[in-house]
Amino acid sequence: MSDQSFLLQIIPRDFSVEVVYTDDHGGLFAAQRQDVVHFVEATIKRRDDGYYQTNISQNHIPRFLLAEAIFSQDEFNRLTRDESNHGLAMATVECDELGLYSRDTGIFDLHGYETPSGLPRSIWESDVETYSIAKSKVKFTDGLYVLPRSKSYTGKSVASESRRLIEAIAFERELFKKLNPQRFGIYSAFCTWKDFCEDVIKPRSFFEELVDGQLIYDANSDDYGSFMDLALNFQDTLLSKRIWGKGINVTREKATDIIQDGLSRLTSIQLAQFTLMNGMHASGLFLPLAQVLGLNSWETYIQWKTECYQPDSTEEQRLRTETAIIKMLGDLGEIS
Repeated sequence: MSDQSFLLQIIPRDFSVEVVYTDDHGGLFAAQRQDVVHFVEATIKRRDDGYYQTNISQNHIPRFLLAEAIFSQDEFNRLTRDESNHGLAMATVECDELGLYSRDTGIFDLHGYETPSGLPRSIWESDVETYSIAKSKVKFTDGLYVLPRSKSYTGKSVASESRRLIEAIAFERELFKKLNPQRFGIYSAFCTWKDFCEDVIKPRSFFEELVDGQLIYDANSDDYGSFMDLALNFQDTLLSKRIWGKGINVTREKATDIIQDGLSRLTSIQLAQFTLMNGMHASGLFLPLAQVLGLNSWETYIQWKTECYQPDSTEEQRLRTETAIIKMLGDLGEIS
C-alpha cells in the first residue's frame, strides 16, 4: 500500500476521522466528538534508506474554545471589514491560544493546520450558533456570572467571576439539553471545583494518603529519567523542603506537614485540576501538581500517561479528551 493510500484509508478508519486535506507531504484529518474537535495530522518523510516514515500527531480542542474563537473572529471581521483589502481581516481573538485566524469570509484556519479551503464548516458551523445562544443565557448578578436554572452536584449556583467558564457550561447545556455531572465535561469539572475544592478544608488524612502514595516509590532507582528532574523542580517550586529524591530521608509525619503546607498555596481551581488528574488518571502527587504550576507541557503529560496505549485506542482518546477539559478548567476558571 502506498503512503497516500495509507493516509486516505488507514487513518480515517483507525481514528474515525474525515479527510480535510492531503498532499505529497502528509495530510490533515478531523472529526467532531462529544466535547472536542479531534485533529489528526500525518506527515510523510523519506528516510535515508529510501523508505518513507509516517509520523502522526493529535490535537483535541474543546468544541467550546473553537466555537468561541470563530465567533470572536467573525465579530471582529464584521466590524473591521474593508472592501479595499478584499475582505482580509487578521486579528488576535479572545481565545488566541488556539492560533485561529481568518483569511476571507467564512474561512478559518489554525496555525499549523493551514489548508487551501480552511477548516471544514461541518466541525464548527453549528457550534458557533450554539455558542451564540449559550452566551445569551449567561447573566451577570452581584459581581458573578450566573447560568440561571442550573445547579452544581450539591445544589450550588453555577456561578463564577469568570464569564468564559460559565459560558462554557452554558454551551455544554445547549449541546446536550441538560447538565449531567456523571458525564465528564466542563460542567463535571466545575462541580469538582465548586463542590469539593472551593472553600473546602481537606482533612489531614487526604494529605497522608498523597504522601503514602509517593513514598512507596524508591527514589534511589535509576528508572525515573526526566520525571525525576520534574519532581525535584516541582518540590523546589512549591514545597518548603524536598520530601522525595535520592538521598532524601523525611519522616511520613514531616512529609505530610510539608505537602499540606504546599497544597495550601494552590488556588481552588488548581486544587480541582490536581484532584481530577490524580483521581481520573492515577497521576500520583508530583506530576499533576507540576501541570497546574506550568512546569511541564500538557503534551508531555499526555505522552507519559499514554505511552502504553495505541494512538487510536479508546484509552488514549479518553485521556486526551479528559486532559483537554481539565486544562480548560484552569484556562477559563482562573481570574488574575
